[in-house]
Amino acid sequence: LIEYFFQSSVQVYLPKVYEDGSNQLQFLHYHPKSKMQNNRFGIPEPVTEDKIDLQNIDLLLMPLTAFDLSGNRIGMGGGYYDRTLSKLFNKKPLLVGIAYDFQQVERCPVESFDQPLQMILTPTRTVAFNH
Repeated sequence: LIEYFFQSSVQVYLPKVYEDGSNQLQFLHYHPKSKMQNNRFGIPEPVTEDKIDLQNIDLLLMPLTAFDLSGNRIGMGGGYYDRTLSKLFNKKPLLVGIAYDFQQVERCPVESFDQPLQMILTPTRTVAFNH
């Protein structure tokens, strides 16, 4: 997907975990020659000061471990995306989960702070949700 975005002249920003322990994310510009550095979880992040304001993100691809057909997801357990997105009240980006079909479950547990997805992309289908 990232290669497709580059070929389509779409600006790509990758998440970086704030180092202050707040379990929130900022989004840093990424390009084919970006220098990367592993964070404390071993996940590569761009090394740059070029970040985008959350209000200016149009599309956010979100990781997950499971999803249901109501647009709920189970993330990786830290609440990073949910905490970060909870700061937005007006314009939220299109929230799209990237998953394999086998990650679909009948029902995900939902907490009050969870941010529902608007779409799921799997290798075999696209599912849109109306929230």
